[in-house]
Amino acid sequence: MVAVALACTLAFVFTAAIVSVRLLALARVTGGLPELTCGLGLGLIVALGLPVRLVGDALLEAHWSLGVALLVASGSSFAAGWTALAVFTWKVFRPDSFLVGWAVRGAILVFAGSTLAEASRLLQLDDPSMAKHLSSWSFVTLFTAELLYAWTGFEALRCYRQFRRRLALGLADPVVTNRFLLWATVMGCSMISLGAPLYAGWIGLSPMEIAEVQLTTALAGLPCTAALYLAFLAPRSYRDWVLRRSARTS
Repeated sequence: MVAVALACTLAFVFTAAIVSVRLLALARVTGGLPELTCGLGLGLIVALGLPVRLVGDALLEAHWSLGVALLVASGSSFAAGWTALAVFTWKVFRPDSFLVGWAVRGAILVFAGSTLAEASRLLQLDDPSMAKHLSSWSFVTLFTAELLYAWTGFEALRCYRQFRRRLALGLADPVVTNRFLLWATVMGCSMISLGAPLYAGWIGLSPMEIAEVQLTTALAGLPCTAALYLAFLAPRSYRDWVLRRSARTS
């Protein structure tokens, strides 16, 4: 079971890293904020924050200081990545909304404040078992991130429905339309992956000590990896399939 979870996690990290690099390279050419924030979000959350967190957890018992330093670094990476994702969703889906703009600013303050508070808590601990449990600050951070995933997924599904209607009139691109659905799938799987440790923390257990939580988190990464790959790295055969399917149903 450990090997399966590790393989799923590595596949997710590797795919997210490739997509992040490609988006950041594109942002350098276009100067576009969506490419920049989406690339930063994927890179900081999945490609950097996730593996650093796993290594930090593994080192807590044998190398306490290094393990804590890695946990603080991963928490900062997660918070920065979720901030980038929040800005991406705001600017792509609701750029003119005054209320959404302030809600995003509030979420950024929550990420920053709770991450700093959690870092301070970790640096004052001397018991490895306490570092593996979700503190109230960690719970606030993860719950806010869960809401962010739900909102991003909702916005992607909303646009998918709009583009489906346009597609029937020949006013939308089938591949772009499908990409909204794939992005919503990425967010839905991310909610499951994050929801498992959130639930464990809610009932007072350490997510790292429950095999079922770790497996659920890892297995949720499988469809997430597939959707992420097809959304940004899809082979021509998949794009052709989407076009043929759209032609048959229109």
